[in-house]
Amino acid sequence: MRSERANFLRRLQAISSACEEPLLVNNADSSHNERAKQLRCGLCVMIFSALEDFLRERIAQILEHITPASLPFSNLSQKFQTSASQVALQSLAFQSQYIEEDQRLAFLRAEFKKLATLGENHYSISRYAFSNSKTNVQASEIFDVLDSFLVEKPWEAIYYTARRLQLATANPAKQEFEQLATARHSAAHKQIYDIPSIDLKAKVASAMSIGVAFDIVLSSAALNMNSSIARHQAMRLLKAGDIKIYFISENPYRGKYRLIQDGQPKSKTLNSDPALHTVKAIGLQKLAIDPGVLVIQDGTGKPKEWYCRAAGE
Repeated sequence: MRSERANFLRRLQAISSACEEPLLVNNADSSHNERAKQLRCGLCVMIFSALEDFLRERIAQILEHITPASLPFSNLSQKFQTSASQVALQSLAFQSQYIEEDQRLAFLRAEFKKLATLGENHYSISRYAFSNSKTNVQASEIFDVLDSFLVEKPWEAIYYTARRLQLATANPAKQEFEQLATARHSAAHKQIYDIPSIDLKAKVASAMSIGVAFDIVLSSAALNMNSSIARHQAMRLLKAGDIKIYFISENPYRGKYRLIQDGQPKSKTLNSDPALHTVKAIGLQKLAIDPGVLVIQDGTGKPKEWYCRAAGE
């Protein structure tokens, strides 16, 4: 599994475990409770930070694979072209404020070189084309990147994918994201803000749901665009239901690991074997055909690993 996915899960798991520490749980000591409140607020900020870091990193990595060999610039959606040029320019002006002064010129020159190639036979897209125009990632930016990648109803696609992954949240995905962002802002800037440990754990679950589902939808959308060009077809919208989801539980059934497809009866096993790596290899082969994901589930049914390409990425 890609390292940034593992790091994302590791950060969220660490925060979730910290929520159970006695240091964060209120008791009869008012001084202790004030310390606990401050620590919980810090973790609340870290939850959103883990999510937006992961979203930005995955967007940047996907953009690195958008090349003239696979996708001529003229074939990209108009919204994508606008983000790659105008929005990227605005984002660079904003992000350059946070670059050390002695490194700023080199940073801008490197990124401007990429902007200058847009529309040419050999182009490069700046990693700042999406979700970098402000300090924190906005819900509208999440919509824009998936919309640019021709995903139908982006936020609904995230929510539907999360449901299929057994990561459904109490509210629609966009609402959950906005609540996470609001909580982060309040925890960072409002002295009176407090959040119980149980609510922190719920926000960890929300961040995981949104992060994993977004990654799968975006990865599938990029593959959908590439496959359309490879088949000499017009670009088509990716619907959430187009994404094939395959599961392997780390808990073997009758001594064998099983490969199961979402939407199919659990009794309909695509492959089973005592060796996990054998079943995993079969699952990865499935991804060579259509946009999809292979999910390795832990003992609780939550994603432990996930792969969106036959090569194991």
